[in-house]
Amino acid sequence: MHVNWAGKNDKGDAKHESKSEVPATFGDVGAVLVENEHPTELFIRTIILNGSHTGPLTITCNSWSYLPSQTPSGLRKLREKELENLRGDGKGERKAFERIYDYDKYNDLGDPDINEELARPILGGEEHPYPRRCRTSRAPSNKDPLSEKRSLSIYVPRDEEFSDAKTLTFYSETINVGLDALLTQIRATLTDPNLGFPSFLAVDSLFTQGMKLPQAQNQ
Repeated sequence: MHVNWAGKNDKGDAKHESKSEVPATFGDVGAVLVENEHPTELFIRTIILNGSHTGPLTITCNSWSYLPSQTPSGLRKLREKELENLRGDGKGERKAFERIYDYDKYNDLGDPDINEELARPILGGEEHPYPRRCRTSRAPSNKDPLSEKRSLSIYVPRDEEFSDAKTLTFYSETINVGLDALLTQIRATLTDPNLGFPSFLAVDSLFTQGMKLPQAQNQ
C-alpha cells in the first residue's frame, strides 16, 4: 500500500509504503481508515493498493469513490456518520482544524464594543435567509448580545482553505499592493514643496527617525 501525502511545511509530496494482508475472500476494498500519529498535520492525496488480481486500486481521499446509490453496504453507516459530522449540529465553537459546513447569519460585520458607530445590522434571518456565512459561535459582544465578537481570523472548513503555495501568493500580492500605496505616499511627500528637507541634517534624520507620512497617519 502506498500513501501519497503532503505535510503542512513540505514543499512537495511524500510517499509512505506499508504492507497489509487480507484474506482472498475479503471482497472489494471500498475504504481505508488512516490514523495520523505524525506530530504535524498531513494532507493525504491518494492511497494505492497493490496485489489485487485486477491491478492497482487507487483511492482518491479528497472525494467519495461511490455515488450514494452505489455505496457498498459495509460503508453506508460510515458514510452517513461522515455526512452528519460535515453538516454539524449547530453546537460548539468552530476550530481551525474542523471540516464542518454549518451556516449562520452575518452578525459579526460590526464592532460595537470599540465604538457604537461601528455597529452594523445583522444580515440574514427568517425574513431574509441569505447571505450566509460559516457558523463560528464566538462569544457575543458586550454591547449587543445578538452580535458576535470580531476575530482576527475567519473560519473556513479545512478542506476549503488555500494551499500553502496559494497562501504565499496571496500574501505576496497583498504586500505588493501595500508597497505600491506606500511608495506613492513617499513620492508625494518628497515632491511636496511644503514638506521638503530644509537641511542635510533633515536628510540624515531619515535613517534614525524615519519619515512622517500624513496620508498614512490618516489611514
